[in-house]
Amino acid sequence: MQPIPKWLGLQSIQFAELIQGFQAWAPTAITFLIGLFITFIGVRQLRNGKQKLRLEMFDRRYSMYEATKLLIDKIAINGQVSSADLAEFRRNVRGAEFLFDGEARKFFKSLIDLSLRADLARSKQAQAKDETALGDLFDEEDQYLKLVEAESPNLEKIFARYLDLSKMGV
Repeated sequence: MQPIPKWLGLQSIQFAELIQGFQAWAPTAITFLIGLFITFIGVRQLRNGKQKLRLEMFDRRYSMYEATKLLIDKIAINGQVSSADLAEFRRNVRGAEFLFDGEARKFFKSLIDLSLRADLARSKQAQAKDETALGDLFDEEDQYLKLVEAESPNLEKIFARYLDLSKMGV
């Protein structure tokens, strides 16, 4: 064993006690440091998970916004939409009741209901027995589509709360 350096100012017995103390506490200190590191990683993972959830919800909500905007634009431009367009809209906004609350949830329920009624009126047109019944069904479909189009000014207001990236913390 090498001699103890004089600048330490320790006797050999004191140095041995110091080494024993270090050997006793070193595993505990290292375990504590590893625990801190693992806690840090866990907190970062939690924060990343929350951010990922926010981003995924934003993406889903934005796709619903685009589908709604597209349907309303088609109605405004053409005055009508095909059954396929209405079915696509309903498919794209499926699950809106889980992503939105309050006014937005009512908005989507209303739009889905109106689109279903318009589609039903269109499907009845093929079975109309006379011109009067056919004209009534055209008017009914047109009325429902106009109600959908009338919701256009509310679209931005309703979605602003859910699509504002500054409030997401991204």
